[in-house]
Amino acid sequence: MDKIKLETLGIEFELKGMKYYDLGFTNDMEKTGKHIFEDVENRAHIDPLIENGISKNNEAIGKFHSVIGFKDHFEYYVYYQDSKDKLMNTKVKGHEEAHVLHHCGKLQELKRELKKLGHSIDLSNSNNYSFSKKDPEYVAEIGSLLALEKAGFPILKLQVKSDNEGSYFSKIMGQSLQNYQNSYKNKLIPLRKTLWNLLY
Repeated sequence: MDKIKLETLGIEFELKGMKYYDLGFTNDMEKTGKHIFEDVENRAHIDPLIENGISKNNEAIGKFHSVIGFKDHFEYYVYYQDSKDKLMNTKVKGHEEAHVLHHCGKLQELKRELKKLGHSIDLSNSNNYSFSKKDPEYVAEIGSLLALEKAGFPILKLQVKSDNEGSYFSKIMGQSLQNYQNSYKNKLIPLRKTLWNLLY
């Protein structure tokens, strides 16, 4: 069994036949992608290659690749554009790590982490990445918000900002943020009641 560590989400799990490569932050997304493809072409038949990416102004700022062209294992790659902004870097990395969890069938690990923090967010019927009833980008955005909360960013102050208002991804971001913030508020209610009872 190979142990997989998703650093930003704070999740570790074991999965037979899976190799995970977090290539970290880069200043040249295109060059990093080409390097992966060249390396894989020399070792395996790419059939198929699945990729996802967060885009800003049509330029990828985070990428996830899954290669299933090997006889005895899968390979997953993630890498990110270094934005020089801690919040954005955390968000993008959490998003791509959530894609890995979702794609390899370990979404229960994300659900478990959300529950640990007191969240009640519906990710049911989402375990199969290809046939998920929840959009994989929505699931990944929930993962990015979990990463931000774990890193100590003020969840309730976050807002969706986009240069392309009304776009598909802006809607996904808005929906996931609204649901996460509602869950965050709901988990604070019992805590406030407890503090009130202690003080008064």
